[in-house]
Amino acid sequence: MKKARAWLDSHGVTYGFMTTRPKHAKENSKQWADELGWETLLNSAPAPRSANCPTATGRLNERKALALMLRNPR
Repeated sequence: MKKARAWLDSHGVTYGFMTTRPKHAKENSKQWADELGWETLLNSAPAPRSANCPTATGRLNERKALALMLRNPR
């Protein structure tokens, strides 16, 4: 965080912080998905590569992806 903030400040980038805590995540996640697309928000890299894993099998839509992200916010 410290390096990222220093870089943003040195390059004159305006930024803000948003919480991903469960209390605020539900209201924020839909807004973020609308602005960026749920595919951008979902980090599917660490997902298990099993036949039942929705990120590995491509069985996700926005509703399912948002529910998955709320269950596993990190």
